[in-house]
Amino acid sequence: HAHPAVLEALGRAAAGGTSHLVLTPAAVELAQVLCETVPCAEKVSFHSTGSEATFFALRLARAATGRDKVLKFEGAFHGMHDYALVSTQWRWDPPPFPEAVADTFGIPAVLVPEVLVAPYNDLA
Repeated sequence: HAHPAVLEALGRAAAGGTSHLVLTPAAVELAQVLCETVPCAEKVSFHSTGSEATFFALRLARAATGRDKVLKFEGAFHGMHDYALVSTQWRWDPPPFPEAVADTFGIPAVLVPEVLVAPYNDLA
């Protein structure tokens, strides 16, 4: 909450310019540290929002597997993109087999069947 050292670091970073389109030396350095620190991390990708991160993670998973369908848990929130806005409403009386339901207008009808919905907190 406005710690002087944090404000000073933000000021230095802002003075150097900001861009979310081009990697900065600091981002490259942080990626290297993350890959060295986390044994399973081979590559790192930075995004401006959690929605962007989950959107690109889904795209990468579909490209890597060749599959179009994705699985999510009913009631789970994973961002504001079309795939994420399916069945985000948690229910007190969930059906045994939840159905994919678009949570807002504007989500393509052809996309909804590509999202498989699993019951939340069901270990079976």
